[in-house]
Amino acid sequence: MEHELSLKHQLLDTLERQLKESRDRNELLEYGKNSAFEKQIEHFEQQRQEYNQKIDKLQVDNLEKDRLIAQMQHKVERVQEEMERKRAEMEQSRGAMDKEKK
Repeated sequence: MEHELSLKHQLLDTLERQLKESRDRNELLEYGKNSAFEKQIEHFEQQRQEYNQKIDKLQVDNLEKDRLIAQMQHKVERVQEEMERKRAEMEQSRGAMDKEKK
């Protein structure tokens, strides 16, 4: 009887030790999983910030290019207007010269 009780105590001790080891392993796995997840979140956040900075830079670059395009279009329009004015003056002068010759 005493021997049986001793065996049951040993079995109980063994089971309690196994339970504790299982809980410890589970804690380590959870910690590892959480740690990996946190690293992924940090990496994602870093990438998001980098992409946002690139987007901001591209938007600034596009605004500058749009401004330059608008300036160049305005300049082209002024040159075309000047050419039309000169062409009209030239035609007018040519017409006056032709009248003088006649």
